[in-house]
Amino acid sequence: MRTYLVPIDFSPASINAAGFAVELSKQTNVENIILLNAYYVSPLETLLPNADMVQLFEEEVEQNAADRITKLYRLRDRLNKKVRKGVQISIHLNRSHLLRAVVENVFTKKADLVILGSKGNSSLSNSDIGSHVVSISKASPVPVVVVPPTYNFKDIKRVVVACDFEKVKDTVPLEPLKRLLDKKKFELLVVNIDKDSRHWRVMQSAMPKKALYMKCLHLTTPNTAT
Repeated sequence: MRTYLVPIDFSPASINAAGFAVELSKQTNVENIILLNAYYVSPLETLLPNADMVQLFEEEVEQNAADRITKLYRLRDRLNKKVRKGVQISIHLNRSHLLRAVVENVFTKKADLVILGSKGNSSLSNSDIGSHVVSISKASPVPVVVVPPTYNFKDIKRVVVACDFEKVKDTVPLEPLKRLLDKKKFELLVVNIDKDSRHWRVMQSAMPKKALYMKCLHLTTPNTAT
């Protein structure tokens, strides 16, 4: 994977996600990390006052946008001190809704992975990104990594993939997974959660498991798989 897209709303959760992307760069061949801030103001907000009789003026909107860009630059400068040498960190302010901003930038910036901060139960801050995790994960055309706000990065040694053995081809994103692992020496585990034993008969069949196992083996040890 060559490009990570990290939505930033300046909450501790999103800042932690940016730190995660930086640390992950040391284990992958990523070349670009994009810090994205979405800032949408409805045209009506600059024409009519809200319920509290407060009306935004265009000058205020532009100043707010400028302040956000300044914050993005400051965050970029801090992260540049920690990122793997050779990785470029860029910033982008998108004047649209968060979900649309993420999807659009995945396409225009050719992002391979979206890294999101999750507000979580232990976070005391309000995070617009955290409240949109599910919708972004569903709409994103590329894999999404959700980072808990208090997570401290550790070198990745094991990757766990949840899989429905009834629909192996549909539920296991082998190609994105291959790009993410990028021939690194990660242990890859495949887990099937079936509390109602609905997949028991399928689990008895060796063919789907063997086929998936061989594909996963090829991802983790490409020089030894046959």
